[in-house]
Amino acid sequence: MKMNQLKITCSILCYNYGRFLAQAIDSCLNQTIDSSLYEVLIIDDGSTDETPEVCARYGDLIRVSRSENLGFATSLARGVKEARGEYVAYLDADDWWKPNKLENLLMFINLGALVVMHPMIEVNEKGQSLGRVGACGNTSSVCVHREAALTLLPATSEIFCRPLLDSKRGMIIKQTLGYYRIHDKAMTDRSPQSNHTEFFANTSYVTADRLSQLAELPPFWANSSSEISKLALWYRAEGVIKDFERTTELRHKDIYLSQWIKMIVAMIRGGRWLTIRELRLTLRALKHYINIKS
Repeated sequence: MKMNQLKITCSILCYNYGRFLAQAIDSCLNQTIDSSLYEVLIIDDGSTDETPEVCARYGDLIRVSRSENLGFATSLARGVKEARGEYVAYLDADDWWKPNKLENLLMFINLGALVVMHPMIEVNEKGQSLGRVGACGNTSSVCVHREAALTLLPATSEIFCRPLLDSKRGMIIKQTLGYYRIHDKAMTDRSPQSNHTEFFANTSYVTADRLSQLAELPPFWANSSSEISKLALWYRAEGVIKDFERTTELRHKDIYLSQWIKMIVAMIRGGRWLTIRELRLTLRALKHYINIKS
């Protein structure tokens, strides 16, 4: 297979999801485009379950990269660094794609999009539809130009490649092209008891730091240094907003005001306006404060 013919690497990220892995692999191998256009790469992050045995059943149909358990962020980076395709389409091992996923991606890739995302149908652990569609942007909905992605590393979450969308170098497909499994062992826990908000605050800060570095010598996908600098401020503001959200989740009333002022200042610097989200956070903080005081 010639390197320039390999258009897409399907990077399946797996850590102890062996019970779901075959469905994810099959959904990649059963795509409607010619098999010479893509490869299937399994990023096994030190699984201790049946993952190696599942992979072995596929022989040369897939490529497997196994390491010790290094975490999700490292798996994201390995999915890019070890890919042989011009583009990397991520897939969490507990999710799966529709057969026409790559065919649809190629239409936008051939138009020059550096990142393509789409919504996913949410299903339960057994794969039964929950009757709702999730927002674009989860790992299994992201396909990114490999060289562009390399400029944006390090990654802490799939958000690392969103600056390509912000720079008008990407596309969002309205069509649902996959299935997003929600179950007890899934990574996503959005309850106040989890560190989900704190995690995405850190992700935003990491992205802002990387963009600040790139502003000194803009990558090929950027229009200018000023554009990258503005994006850095935008993501830094997002991190501060998330910090304020976490403060309200934990009800740290003693720093409500200082965190709110910090959020407003960061938003002004980032050229952002108050949205319903920030207004709701402000009202929640005020309600908590009044109730505690009363």
